[in-house]
Amino acid sequence: MHRLTSFTLLIIGVLLGALLSHLVALKMLPKPQVVPSDPYVFMRHAQHLLQRSEIIQPLLCAKLASDLDIEIDYPQLHLQLEQQLTPFNQGQQQARDLLIYLKGYAFGLVHGIDDKQATFDALACQQWLQPITKTQEII
Repeated sequence: MHRLTSFTLLIIGVLLGALLSHLVALKMLPKPQVVPSDPYVFMRHAQHLLQRSEIIQPLLCAKLASDLDIEIDYPQLHLQLEQQLTPFNQGQQQARDLLIYLKGYAFGLVHGIDDKQATFDALACQQWLQPITKTQEII
């Protein structure tokens, strides 16, 4: 009986110690700062960016190129667009969220186009995109 009581006290002590250390650790952790996102500000930024050809035209051309099986440097395109959207960062990744929204908008527009090659040529997509042909050798 005495062994059972000692063992029970040991287990209760370990559990209480673990609980206490967990509570102390929670108090010491920094609280995450939540940046409230204003959907109206986001939509105003998105509407403004839809009017800027240097933002929307590369996205339209990227989707047209994709549909026409033209390979392009997507990481470079995203990097360039994210840099242009950096001034719109209100929260931690609002520029990235704007890029995702604009990309979806542009891709939706291109989806409804019947003559993609004519649109690709009319938008002068070659100036916006740098195609990578399969015959180029990597140096």
